[in-house]
Amino acid sequence: MTKTKQTFIFGFALFAGFFGAGNLILPPML
Repeated sequence: MTKTKQTFIFGFALFAGFFGAGNLILPPML
């Protein structure tokens, strides 16, 4: 349970960070 939760949080953080950076750098591309 803990392992899955950590993986989910890490994946969500990576997903949010990736799209957040992309949104700041290339807004028209999204």
